[in-house]
Amino acid sequence: MQSQWLEQYADPKHRKMLFPNGPAAVGTIFLDFLAQNGELQTGKTLVDLGCGNGRNAFPLAKLGFNVMGVDGIPQAINDANEKNQSETLSEKLSFVLQDLAESTWNIESDQFDYAIDINTFSSLDRRTQRNYRNELKRILHTGSLYFLYTYTVKDEYYRQFVTNDTADDGQPGTKIVCADDQVTRILYSRDELVTFFSPTFELVYEEEKIRYGKMFDEYYKRNFQVLIFKNN
Repeated sequence: MQSQWLEQYADPKHRKMLFPNGPAAVGTIFLDFLAQNGELQTGKTLVDLGCGNGRNAFPLAKLGFNVMGVDGIPQAINDANEKNQSETLSEKLSFVLQDLAESTWNIESDQFDYAIDINTFSSLDRRTQRNYRNELKRILHTGSLYFLYTYTVKDEYYRQFVTNDTADDGQPGTKIVCADDQVTRILYSRDELVTFFSPTFELVYEEEKIRYGKMFDEYYKRNFQVLIFKNN
């Protein structure tokens, strides 16, 4: 999957669509949750998994979080570092080149108060997803929060790529290959996601998000699941 993402970032059209510069509005759900629970405090450590060019890392650092952005695409990390030099946020923000598909991440253990993942988890294969869960737990403090925002099997755009071969392969989740960008993804239902993370994480918040968005010149009804877990 890593080679697929390298190709997408190198394509100007796909980069603009899949790696936008503006912050994801869904991040306000996490910030509101922190504020309501007295967790929105300056100086907390946060890792942005699959940060791309830093679209969410920069505004989070400006809010006072100590942010590490992690991604496996060298050019995305280079772009983020170049922007960081002009933003003068180096004390609050760093970017690390790390392929999340690797069995061990080059990130210190027990380091973060929060982790966020916005549409990265679904792009990992099943073996890598299990490793991702283990490494995520390792780098978080006990009691830390993990914010997951991901497409679901009900998403109108991705649902068109479901085939008989991928819809029933005996494994949780539905594997698809998007015909437009050639990226392989695994889409889950809400229950499948909760079951996957529940052995080591406690669900503390959930919300289904539906919006309409443009993909390759057509509008679709997009379906996302928001989940916040606590690292027990």
